[in-house]
Formats: sequence, C-alpha cells, structure tokens
Amino acid sequence: MPVLGSPTAGVAYLEEVRVLAVLLLHLARQDGADTLAPWADAARIDHSRGAAGRGARWGLAPPVDPVLRGQALAAADKILAAADIDEAAELLGPWFDLTPPVPGGQLGWLADRTTMTPLLTRLVMAATSTRRRLSTLLGREQPLDIGSIPQVLTADVYAHHLAGRLDVTDATGRLFVSLCLARLGCPGATWAEAATALGLPVETGTKTAKACSAEILCSAAAFVDAVTEAGRELQQNAVEYRQRQAVVRRLAVRSRWYTTWARIHRPGSRTGSKAYTVTWLWTTYAAGAVSTSPSWPAAPDATQRAYYRRFAARLPTQAQDALRGVAARAEQANQGRRRKVSR
Repeated sequence: MPVLGSPTAGVAYLEEVRVLAVLLLHLARQDGADTLAPWADAARIDHSRGAAGRGARWGLAPPVDPVLRGQALAAADKILAAADIDEAAELLGPWFDLTPPVPGGQLGWLADRTTMTPLLTRLVMAATSTRRRLSTLLGREQPLDIGSIPQVLTADVYAHHLAGRLDVTDATGRLFVSLCLARLGCPGATWAEAATALGLPVETGTKTAKACSAEILCSAAAFVDAVTEAGRELQQNAVEYRQRQAVVRRLAVRSRWYTTWARIHRPGSRTGSKAYTVTWLWTTYAAGAVSTSPSWPAAPDATQRAYYRRFAARLPTQAQDALRGVAARAEQANQGRRRKVSR
C-alpha cells in the first residue's frame, strides 16, 4: 500500500491507519470538529459509552458503530495516501487545531490518545510545527501597512490581545508579535525579511521566531487570529512608527533640545546621559528595540543596557511627559515640512 508516497507492507499500513484513525476519533469529539468530520456527533456518542466516565478506549477496541469505524478509517487513509509528509501535514493541520488547551501541551495530549509509531510521530511533528503553521497562516491574512507596525509591539496592545498566549517574557513576546505582523505587512516574506522591514538585524528575526514558536500556548490558528486583531488595533491607532523612528534619529544628532530638557528636568546630568534619553524616546515614543537605538553605533553591551534600565526606572513622570512633547513637536514640524515640499 502507498503510504506518504512510499510502498508499504500491508500489515504496516493497517497499523498506521489504525493508530491515526484512533487519534482522529479523539479529535472528532472536540468542539468545532463538525466542519472536518460529519461523523463528529457519532464519535461523541460512542465515546460516552466508556465506563467510569473515562470514555471509550478506542486504542483497545474500535467504535461499536461500524459506519463510524469506517468513516474514521477512511479519513485516516486519505491522509496517509498523500504524496509526501508535507502534503499529509497540511491535511492534518486543521485537525490538530482542535486539540484542547491542556497543561501538558498539544504534543502531550496527542501522544496520550494513540500509539505513536515512528511514522505517526514524524507526521505529528510536521503537522504541529508551529513555525510552519504560522508561516502558512500568516500568508493567508490581509496585509498590513508596514509603517504602522513598531519594532516592538506596545505593551498595551500586547496585553489586550496576546496575554497568556506565549510562554516567554513580555519583552520577547512583543518583539515576536511585531515580526509576525511584519510578515502580514510583507506577504511571502521570511522571518529574516520581516526583521529587515522593521529595521531589525536579520538574525533577530530568525532567532526570535525559533525561540518563540515553540512557546506558543494555543493553536497556531488561534495565535494568528490574536495577532491579526492586534494588527487591526494598530491600523486604527494610525501611528506611523517609521516616521517616529526618523524623528528620534534626528534628535539623536542634535543637542539643543536635550540641553533645555535636562536643565529643567535633570539638572546636573552628565553629557553621556543624552544617549539614555534618546534610547528612552526610541523605545517608548518610537516603540523601537533597545538594540537598534541610534544612541550607539552598534548594539549596546550589557553594561550600557544596565545603565539604561536604571536611567529609565528613575525618570520622573513629568520628565517623561516633557520628552514625549519634544518628540511630538519634532514630528509635527517634520510633517509640516513634508506638506510644503509636496506642494
């Protein structure tokens, strides 16, 4: 029998189709399965016959209803008949989106429902590859205006749409979501190209995606839905982050505004503090990453980052408001100049 494009002994085929059918039966009784399996209700009814509230143990005995049994086996056969593992993974992806959220994670839940043969293990890993699923799903969404996407998603938008969906620090999660949004803004782009579109180093895109994709606490489809909603909120806010970055870069090479601000809000400040002030504007007003701050010719080292964190933690609210005012006035002046040029 052909299994994923390769001739397979009949006895091996029967084992593979059986263990996959068992897994599909368990998935078919989850909420939302009716669109994939017209026999989902039959699976739920059959499962309820199990003793002690545990449900039917399909791994030991097949469904009582021979029609249900045949439907599950036919669904499994269709997947195994795919030309290769990539095609089979695409067929299985929507099924695996039905996996309920559990403490042990998606892979643990799937492994507990059937016997994981080497072939099924490969197939499950391919179908649940979050990076693959994310890339596919992000490519299906409506593209966003890249200018409205910050290098690091703002904390309020992240908390509103993505809280609890990533098992990483908020700072890392906000960076990753911005990269996901950039892939929406540049259909067909890779993670590296998404990073470049935001003005981030190429390696930041690939490393962040690799680290965060494995830490998503929901299905890839649910995660992309949340990312898309965050993108819609950014579009409604209509902030042009590339323009704000340009404004902060100009402020970084000027000194008069800093001298005036420091005299009022940080008298006695050292000249070197300007770098931290510009970085504060870069990370808050322009929502940029600390590593790309125009304050330094290269990414800041650990010592510079530590000094910056101390500076930011001690910056009074009044001084913060004044800095935002400096940047906002500079942005308005820049927009005025552009309007004159366009005339």
